[in-house]
Parts: sequence; C-alpha cells; structure tokens
Amino acid sequence: MICVFIVLLTLICGLILPTEGLIRVEKRPDNRLYTAEYTSCMQDSLISFERFDASYYSRNLSIVLDIHGYSNLDANVTFDITVDAYGSQRARFKFDPCNMNLGNACPLTKNSIIETQGVLPISFQDVKMVPNLAWTIPDFEGFVKFRMYRTEDLENSSIDESHPLACIVASLENGHTFQKRVIFALSIVSFSLAIVGFLGFCVIGMEHGIYMLRPVIANSVPSIQHIVDLLQCIVLTAAVGVEQPKVLVSWASNFAWIIGLIPNRQLKNSINSFLKHSGGDLNSQPIGIHRRTVTASNPEDSVVDAYSGLVGLANRFHITSPDFFTLSLIWFVISLGIIGGALIGFMCISQLFLKLRFIRPFSCEYVLKCWKRLLFNALMKWVFICFPILIMFAVFQFTLSDAYGPVILAAILLALLMGLFAWCFLKLAKAVRISRSVTKYPKESINDLNVLSWSGWMHMDLKEHCWYFFIIRFSVVVLSGLLFALLQNYGKVQAIVLFAIEVVAIGFLIGLRPYFGLCSMICALLVSGTRLVSMALLIPMAFNLNTISKVVIGIIIIIVQGLVFSTLTIWGLLNFLSMLVTLWPVIKYQPKWLRQLFQQDEQDSQLDIDDHKLNGKEEDPAVSSLLLENLSFERNKEVPWLHYDNDRPKATEASSTIIPMPMHPSTKSSHSFSDFSEIQRTPPEFYTASSNPFE
Repeated sequence: MICVFIVLLTLICGLILPTEGLIRVEKRPDNRLYTAEYTSCMQDSLISFERFDASYYSRNLSIVLDIHGYSNLDANVTFDITVDAYGSQRARFKFDPCNMNLGNACPLTKNSIIETQGVLPISFQDVKMVPNLAWTIPDFEGFVKFRMYRTEDLENSSIDESHPLACIVASLENGHTFQKRVIFALSIVSFSLAIVGFLGFCVIGMEHGIYMLRPVIANSVPSIQHIVDLLQCIVLTAAVGVEQPKVLVSWASNFAWIIGLIPNRQLKNSINSFLKHSGGDLNSQPIGIHRRTVTASNPEDSVVDAYSGLVGLANRFHITSPDFFTLSLIWFVISLGIIGGALIGFMCISQLFLKLRFIRPFSCEYVLKCWKRLLFNALMKWVFICFPILIMFAVFQFTLSDAYGPVILAAILLALLMGLFAWCFLKLAKAVRISRSVTKYPKESINDLNVLSWSGWMHMDLKEHCWYFFIIRFSVVVLSGLLFALLQNYGKVQAIVLFAIEVVAIGFLIGLRPYFGLCSMICALLVSGTRLVSMALLIPMAFNLNTISKVVIGIIIIIVQGLVFSTLTIWGLLNFLSMLVTLWPVIKYQPKWLRQLFQQDEQDSQLDIDDHKLNGKEEDPAVSSLLLENLSFERNKEVPWLHYDNDRPKATEASSTIIPMPMHPSTKSSHSFSDFSEIQRTPPEFYTASSNPFE
C-alpha cells in the first residue's frame, strides 16, 4: 500500500508541477534573494512607486535593482538599503545613484517618471553577514527597507537623523516555501478519498442490509468530518491573532480553500459591486501591498511580512477584510450545490450497480425511496461541518465598520442556521424523552425511527446513549467561532482561551468516548489532539518571542500537523482501496474489520432467534424474517413491507423507512469498545409505522 501511495504522489507531482517551472528553477543562479511584496512605509510622500524589484546574487556579488515610479520634486538623492533577517539587521548599503548611472534618478526632476535599472556591486565581507541557511530555509523571514534621502540633508546630519523623501518595505524570498501546489493537491485528494470511501461503504452496508449501514459507515474512516476538521484546524491555527512566522502562514495557506479563501477575479468584481451598492467605501485603502509589478487590491494597514490573525492569512491571497464573509458564503452555497449533485450522482451510480447486479434491489430501494431524507442528512451534515467558519466570518463581519449589505446577510444566515439547529435538536430530544418513557431500554433506546432517519446527521457517528454529545460539539464550535472573530486584536487572551476550550473538549472526548467504533474514536482523538497541541504552541508566540524562536515553534506545529495529515491521508487511501476491492464482484475480499462486523451481527441475530424460541413464544414468520434479515448475502426472504408481488401493495415512503439506520443494542451481544462489537439493533416490537414529525 505504501508503494501505491508513493506512485500516487509521483503522478500528482508530475501532473501539477509544470515543466517550464522546473526548467526555470534550474536556470536560476545559485543563492538568490529577491523581493516579492512591497508597500510604502511613508505617508504623504512626493515620490510614488509602481515597481520595486531587488535581487541579490551571491555568485557574482551583486544586487540588481529595477525601480519604476513617479517624482513630484527636484532633488539630488542618496539611496539607502537595509537588509533585516530574523529580527536583526544583516546589511546596509548607502550609495549615490549618480555613481552607478541609475537612469533618470540622478537627479530627480519634478513631474517625471522614474525608471532606474542597474547593478550594485557589494563586497565579500557583506556576503559573509548572510548565513548559509538563508539560501535554503523555507519562507525566509527577512525584508528590505529602501529609502531616498536628499543628499544635502545627509551632509549636515547623520542618515538616522534625516527625514527620508520616500520609503519602501519589501519582503525577501529565496524561492523555497511550504506553500506548494503538491500539498494543496494532496489536501483535495484526501478530501475526495473521504467522500468516495463514505459513499462506497454506504453501498456495501446497504447491500448487506440496512441494519448494517450505521456500523459499516462508522468504521469507514477517516470520515469527511475528520478530514475537514483537520484541514480547518490547520488553517485556523494561522488565524489566531498573534504575530506568526511566515513559514506557518505559508503552510496553512495550502488548506485555506476549505474555509472559502479562494480568490477569484470575477467573484471579486461582483463582491466589490455589492459592497459599493450597500454603503461600502472601496477607496478608503490608504496603504496597498504590491506584488512585484502587479498591484493587488489590499486595504489592510499591515506591513509586509507581518502576519497576524485572519487579516494576515488573507493577505497571503490578497483578500480584503470586508470580503471574508461574502466570499466564504458564495463558496459555501456552491459547495451545497456540489453536495446535492454528488448525492444525485450517487443515486444514479446505485441504479447502474443495480443493473450490473453489483447490489441487490433491497439496497437500492432505500436510496431511491428515501432520497429526500438522504439529501437532507447530507446537506445538514455539510452545514454543520462548515458552521465554525460561517459563524467566525459572520461575527467578524459585525466588527467591521463597512458596508451594511454583508452585515445583513451575516445576521440572516446566523439566525436561520441557529434556528434550524435548535429545531432539529429539540425534535431529537423530544423523541429521546418519549422513547425512555415507553421502551424497555430506558437509557439507550430511541424508537421514533422516522425522527432518527431525518436526524442521522447529528448522531450517526455517535453511540446512542451519547446522542447528546452533539450539543457539546455544537457548543465548542460556537464558542471557538466567536473567539476567533471577536478577539483578533487580543492575541494573548485568544490563544489562552482557545487552548482552554480544547482542553475541555478533549476531556469530554476521552471521558465519554462517544464515537461509534474504535477507528472513529482514534480519528477524533487525533484531530482533537492536533488542535490542542497547536493552540498550546501558539501561546508562547503571543508573548513577544524573537523571530527565530517563533520560526522554530512554527516548524514544530507544521511537523505535528503534517504527520497527522499524512496519517489520515494514507489511512483514507487504504480505506478507499479496501472499498474498491470489496465492491468488485470478481475479487472475493473483505477487510478484516468488515468481516468481523458481519460475523458479529450474524451471531447476535442467531442469539435473538434462540432467545425468542427459549421464551416459549409462538414463532411469527414476519418476526423471524426480520431477525434473519442479516444472516447472509444469499438470503431469500425480504422485509415484508418492502416485498413486491401481486398480493401486497406497493410500499410507501413512510413505511419503507421503518428500517432503521440507528439501532439498539442486542440484549445478548457484547459491547466492548472495538471496531466490530458495537453493533446496535432494534427489537422487532419497534417495527411499527409511525408518523413523521418532520413532514
């Protein structure tokens, strides 16, 4: 399996990395530092810049300058360039542009265009001040400060006491970064494997019987919830309002698509038009960040190479603060459409499998007759997965004194989602209360199967007696979203409180062990532990550590998150491959956990039948048919209300969904905490039609 994974990675690298880019990298001179982004560090300057490009080559000991701008004064100027790296000044160069023949910068004239190109030679002593690690370390932490001084002012005072005519700050890069298209592609592959694996094991579970749908899905891990939670954890680590190293922000930017930070020019234009017509001031952007020769619209008052909170993360994509919520909302709506389309495609594939005799009519019947319930569960599950991001951006929108249009949208969305979640949970709680008062399983049973079939998105991965754990997850999500949005300017408090919440959350997780199946529990612990460790390591960053210490902590966080991400990705690949070979009719293969799951279910079914006979009760053929429903793939009897012949009427949707997806524990089955023994079944006396409160 590992060899297959390595081959997959090789193919992805070959498809994603263009040949031209590889050739261009090979042709670059060794040991190069160059400016990437720049911004003005001086207001009301009479000199403006449209391009600032400086590159340092250690091979030929030179700095290549390319400066374009506009001058609104007459002056003889002196250039001053300082290089700072990892919190300290590494080099400084002061020179007269006239000595280097730098175009029309010698001298500057009023109302003229500045076009300066030239080479500045430097000494070997200056090169020794730059450590060798600077050429290879990812996401180099350095910047260049370029200033112009009036030459006459420097003759009368020192350069530090003189007032500059113009000032630019530009970030430095060495070509090595953690923001890679391969990592971005792997995150999408991991997410896709979780989706396909989930759908495939749905088919496998329904083929064996609706009884087995829940335990099969619960043991098919990592689930979509696990993968998305981990990707969100990685991104939100870089969204905490502390000053973070560039290396951590670059790493998190590979996964920013999961929270809707996907820049698009057409969407940007549409959002700008919406803001303009709802009271937004698109021109109140005094400081802009430029990317070499192209100006990127960014109104943030941050400086280059300073990353803190949501604004710092969005600066990586040149996305503005007023666009956060609207952009994420648009992609959220698009994702809902994709989820609905995927479910429709899943039903079409089920029909295709039915025609190819890969699955039996019994399995396909549930999908086709209950497509509304399946669609509702799929959409609500995705809404709950995305809810942390939606509440964070919606509340953050309230803190901005900008256009009223996004604020109204945010308020409406929060009201609708909170009302919908509260309504669904109250319905489930009501069903639990009624079930405890009328059943012989007062602590664990929920016999309103119609409610359960509509609310499976809340508790499908939970044990029945831990159904209330959903409200704990929901509370953690709401609190975390509020803290991310409201404490962006209070990094110390935000990091400490978020860490405390994660401690409480993992305490509940370990104490209750609410997830159905050992594999699901392990995945949940991995994700929760990753959040806990990440928040714990962010706390020291909030207390004014030096740059090198922050970089070290950032790399530790990347290692922890990268190991967990790699583990879940490989696990998802193995789960996907086992699903494929299980579905393939030619290959007689079942994963060990699935085989044990089916064997345990058959044993429990036989125990129920034996117990029924020992009690001396007259055997009911319909009950026997129900009890034997899971005994083998080759059964000849079906559930009575799904049987089609001339003597029985066609099943209605309400009656056909009596077959439960959640199930109750058998009185004879062992309930140890394992992958295959936590099979929950519903007693036959609960198979009665009931009205659906959701309809």
